[in-house]
Amino acid sequence: NLLENAAKYSPPGALITVAARVVADHSGGEELEIAVSDEGAGIPAGEQERIFATFYRVAEGTRGANGTGMGLAIVKGLVEAHSGRVRVESAPGQGSTFSVFLPIGPRPRRVPLAPSQGERHPAEARR
Repeated sequence: NLLENAAKYSPPGALITVAARVVADHSGGEELEIAVSDEGAGIPAGEQERIFATFYRVAEGTRGANGTGMGLAIVKGLVEAHSGRVRVESAPGQGSTFSVFLPIGPRPRRVPLAPSQGERHPAEARR
């Protein structure tokens, strides 16, 4: 959705950038930041918090782009369901950057797809 919006609200031939990096979070852990930046019309400061609300659409600078106003609400809901957060940085006439931050936790224990000879599969051990 973030890539689709970047293309939809940017002029033809505009640069769209996707970047990812690991950053420190506020509790001393790490999180993955995925940022999508565009050269679109930008979003007025007074509307930036509202754009994540269901069915809300910015009226200015949309060049007649179609949409339901559901996309960013869905993005925010999915990201928050994974204990993350979404941020927007934008200014009218200067494009927008939407960043998704997802916590990086301990890696899950790998479960083998098939047991070695003589071993029982972990699912069988629970029976």
